[in-house]
Amino acid sequence: MTDSEKKEQEKTAAAAAAAGAAASTEEAATEAAATEAAATDAAAAEAAAAEAAAETTIPVGASFADQRHAALQQLQQRLQQQQQNDILHPLLLHDVQRQLIDYLQQQQQQQQQQTAAGRQQRPNYFIPSAAAIEARSAAMLSQMQQQQQQQQQQEQQQEQQQVQQQEQQQQQEEQQEQQQGEQHKQE
Repeated sequence: MTDSEKKEQEKTAAAAAAAGAAASTEEAATEAAATEAAATDAAAAEAAAAEAAAETTIPVGASFADQRHAALQQLQQRLQQQQQNDILHPLLLHDVQRQLIDYLQQQQQQQQQQTAAGRQQRPNYFIPSAAAIEARSAAMLSQMQQQQQQQQQQEQQQEQQQVQQQEQQQQQEEQQEQQQGEQHKQE
């Protein structure tokens, strides 16, 4: 290879390196812009969710249809937010919505039946949260543990009573043997 060919190869390599560096800086700039856009989108989504939550609060004394509509909106917003965060699968989302609709329809039917029977009661729209379910299961677990402890204590007491009864029987038998032995001696 001649000097001119070497110089041309060096120039070509330098140009390729410069092009690679420019491409990598463009990629980095694109990634930074995408990250910034995602952060902006997330902030906008949070703000929209907060605004929507403020709009969908269930007013006190609202009709059943209004309460149902507000509850559905709240649930849909929560589920959509979780779906955006890749927490929920769309089929699960539909499942939960269906369950809520069924629950609210049951409540409405109960209210209609009570009204027809003349017993006007305030309907219960309480849907337990995860924390309430955890608290209930913890309470049930502690209650079961207490029952098990009580059963164990009762079993121990029964065993102790049986041991005491056996000891008393042995003592009575020994006393009878002693009395019989004394009677034989006297005879």
